[in-house]
Amino acid sequence: MMKKHLLIFILFILFSNSYAQSNILKKPIEISAKQTIINFLKAYKKSNYDSHFGYKKELITNVAFVKNDTVTYYRVNFKNAEEFYKVLEKTNYFSMEFIEAMRQNFKENDNFMLKDPANDGPPYGFDYDWILSTQEPELYLQNWAKIKVVSEKKMIPKYQEVVLQFEYGNKLQFLMKKEDFIWKICTIKSIQSYTE
Repeated sequence: MMKKHLLIFILFILFSNSYAQSNILKKPIEISAKQTIINFLKAYKKSNYDSHFGYKKELITNVAFVKNDTVTYYRVNFKNAEEFYKVLEKTNYFSMEFIEAMRQNFKENDNFMLKDPANDGPPYGFDYDWILSTQEPELYLQNWAKIKVVSEKKMIPKYQEVVLQFEYGNKLQFLMKKEDFIWKICTIKSIQSYTE
């Protein structure tokens, strides 16, 4: 009887230990903020950045605007913009802060369009890549081997700032936020266009 209890106890310990190890192994592998940024840039380039992660390229000019003819003035199409925000959210690269900032920017651009109506040329606030905030996104989406980390600063808990320098000296500053073991982009800011 004693042997039977001892055997049950040993099996219980082995099973418990095995269960604990399998749960430890289920913890997601954490990717650094820098690697998340590199993965984002590669995915953005692969998706053909003009299509903004697969958002229909032919609709990009209409994502934010409604223009039926030469008489109609530019206005932000908020319904299509909301669809675009959902596309960004599904990529899992962007925090809600990033998406909310873009939403606010679209509202401000729409207010400007109301105050200063236009129907030709690039609409106000939309003559650049909305995600990288540059008119030349291709400068940031090539030659991965030449990307250098200029600085990495841990900020308040769950936040980190990463500055990357690209092939031609351009620099982008990323503010990252960790959500459930995943780094997400809060802001992207160009801090230098070209080297002197």
